[in-house]
Amino acid sequence: MRGVVIGDRFKVLEQVGEGGSGQGEVYRAVELTTGRDVAVKVQLPRLFEDSSEYKDNGEDMEREGKRSGLLAGDGIPEVFWKGSHGSRYCIVMEYLEGPTLAEALAQCRPVKVPTAAAVVAQLCRILGRVHGEKLVHRDIKPTNVMIVGESGRVHLLDLGWAARAGCVPERTGGTGGWMAPEQFDPRAVVTPAFDIFALGCLLLHMTVLTLPYGSTASSRPQEGAPVLPADRLAALPSELKDLVLAMVAWAPGDRPASAQEVFRSLAPLVPVPGSQAPGRALKPDPTAYYRLTGRYR
Repeated sequence: MRGVVIGDRFKVLEQVGEGGSGQGEVYRAVELTTGRDVAVKVQLPRLFEDSSEYKDNGEDMEREGKRSGLLAGDGIPEVFWKGSHGSRYCIVMEYLEGPTLAEALAQCRPVKVPTAAAVVAQLCRILGRVHGEKLVHRDIKPTNVMIVGESGRVHLLDLGWAARAGCVPERTGGTGGWMAPEQFDPRAVVTPAFDIFALGCLLLHMTVLTLPYGSTASSRPQEGAPVLPADRLAALPSELKDLVLAMVAWAPGDRPASAQEVFRSLAPLVPVPGSQAPGRALKPDPTAYYRLTGRYR
């Protein structure tokens, strides 16, 4: 698509990735009227899908654009334009410079407690707004989290699987390894507990390199399996242990009641303003958001 102009305004420059829900390609483009860089997410070209399935995929992206537009700012990319290019749905968003959490962790893992706490504490603040709008993200994972610039600001990406709290969605959504056990049940009512479980998975992934209940990035948790193998449980930092084990409790009613509750538990673990970067810091360093900006608790 290099050189293609979307919506008569945005000239595509290069592909930079894929949408986290696997339904789109992401390009860097330039807005012709302002010269600013933007990100363009474009629905994948139709291959073997029937017309109704392809239309459904486009409608998923359309809903994503509307939800992102509703929640844009303060950790969720701003949406500038939504529409179609030919038969493919498109969303034009704020272009963010920085690695995904998955890319950052590939260079440095496990991470120290202050780093893990800084990532998830920022996500809790973002999810406070998402859940406040009665939405549940349903697909929190390292590839859907981005660390932007020297400020260490965390952004939450891809609301393509987001669903209204209290509903039973037409399709289950999410990614194996990060999904709560009940999320695999097509009859399950959507609740914020889905996202609380995924945040707990992030903390485990960052600190002990393991997902709970024997799950992997391509498999579901195994009922009856221990939360963690004994050696991984012993390696779990004591400051996080009670909180994380509660966040990934098998029964949703045993998890913290809200993202705000998780934030309150993590706040004492994030670095205070003026403190030094933790050893083996991620690049960019998400603790900078607390150490350098004066934001604390």
